[in-house]
Amino acid sequence: MKQYSRLIKQKRKELGLTQKELAKIVHTSQQAIARYETQKAEPSLEILQSLSEALGVPISYFIDGDTSPTQKNNIYPCTAHYRRIIRIRLLIS
Repeated sequence: MKQYSRLIKQKRKELGLTQKELAKIVHTSQQAIARYETQKAEPSLEILQSLSEALGVPISYFIDGDTSPTQKNNIYPCTAHYRRIIRIRLLIS
């Protein structure tokens, strides 16, 4: 499960989010996100679920790099559109 750190950072940057912004979305601290990205801490299953929802990937993405859509949502939103949605969520929270 060690590849989760690289994948969190990669997906966060693809969406143009800072660690602080991602932390706010998943209700954790910027320091926690930094620790996950540097393998200094492992996220709980609850945090992985929140990260998968925030980053628009199935939870299996963090375990085995699987980027195929889940049964629940057959397609992923366009990255630019998804980025706008995240920014709006940050503004209203």
